Amino acid sequence: MHHRAPACRAQPLLKEFHEDTTSDKAELEKAVTDGGFADWQTYYMQFARQWTANPERPTLGPWRALGTLSAELFQIERNPYFFAVDGDGQQLPYIDTVSHRLFENDEVKNLWVTNGEIDMQYRHMQIADLPLYKASEEQGGYKTILGVSASHVAMQLNLSTKNELLNEFFNQRDVRIAISHAINRDRSPAGLQRLVQPRQYSPLPMSRNTMTSGKGLHRVRPGHVEKLLDDLGYVKGADGIRLHKDARRRSASSSRAPTRPARRPRTPRCWLPRTWRRSALR
Repeated sequence: MHHRAPACRAQPLLKEFHEDTTSDKAELEKAVTDGGFADWQTYYMQFARQWTANPERPTLGPWRALGTLSAELFQIERNPYFFAVDGDGQQLPYIDTVSHRLFENDEVKNLWVTNGEIDMQYRHMQIADLPLYKASEEQGGYKTILGVSASHVAMQLNLSTKNELLNEFFNQRDVRIAISHAINRDRSPAGLQRLVQPRQYSPLPMSRNTMTSGKGLHRVRPGHVEKLLDDLGYVKGADGIRLHKDARRRSASSSRAPTRPARRPRTPRCWLPRTWRRSALR
């Protein structure tokens, strides 16, 4: 039921929320302070431009807010100015009003679910709670459906690192291909294997926009990794770990963005170094 905010927004309204264009800076400063924001930039980004926080902001999206997202009951209604129609010419969306209840914790949410108090829910549903949902279907009068979605757990190399040698290393296309082929995704944590299917990152295969140009880059190919790195001049040292072109060993560290436990499969940072070491990477 959610929609992304469009890139273009109503200038006559939003200019009053911007320090450089507002007609009353004192009033803007007061609004920022009264709203509990640190500065006008935060006020603009987290309130003024957000359709879920600022009901007064015009939108061409499918929904418009009837209140604020922080309210205990947040309601949205279909936007009569939304441009999209179905194949029969009927304007979308079909539903007139959607109500969202604010829950304090996952226990409260799960109680509402098992009591049959929620008509439809996708966000915040955790795979760890699937047994509970399935066991309570008859009691709650609902049905649990496992859908197919496109998401990804990814590793991004820092192509703009200030370390000159790592910058040179990471910015070579064949190095990135070698690193991808060096990851043995079949040895990922068991929980991750049950939930996802390694594939080329693109729209799902059933989409007409799916891509196959990079097909196979997610498959482990130790021999190909060896050839790519050999051809690039990264030879192995006495301990079997590859050296930089200056004949010295270089290491790269990794970090991951924090995620809520059980909300999604954990970023496989822990097993990546093991798979790389089999290809003499560190």
